[in-house]
Amino acid sequence: MSMLLKLLVCVLLIKFGECDTDGSCVVGGMRVPGCNDEVSPEVEAQILKEKEEIQKEKEEKEKNMTEEEREAEKKKAYKKLFFTNDYDWPIREELDAADDLIHKETEKAIELFEDILKRYPESPRAKYALIRSKVMNGLGKFSSSTHPD
Repeated sequence: MSMLLKLLVCVLLIKFGECDTDGSCVVGGMRVPGCNDEVSPEVEAQILKEKEEIQKEKEEKEKNMTEEEREAEKKKAYKKLFFTNDYDWPIREELDAADDLIHKETEKAIELFEDILKRYPESPRAKYALIRSKVMNGLGKFSSSTHPD
């Protein structure tokens, strides 16, 4: 059995199987001998070489990308894309920074969203977040007034 295949079997066994002390493993009722063997330095070197090749291919691909492709890649990786439209995309970093303050520093978040809306009055995300911030601020004031210190 090749070392790479043994490595694959070991990974599957870790996830789905049971291992015995004699170095064999039970997968789906079948005993697989030698799956607990140490990975040889040759296999480790091969894995490292493959990782480096993958990284080089990725870097080469990024070099050859057009600006539109780079932007599309950024959008794929952006976690708040669901509620960030094309109008809000160029100001997403400002919106994210203000969003991060809603629960911690609500007054500051309100100021930031109002400032963003002065410059970008059609931003739906800023409008919604401003309302959300004001509600949070109102709830905070309400709860502190009903529970005296």
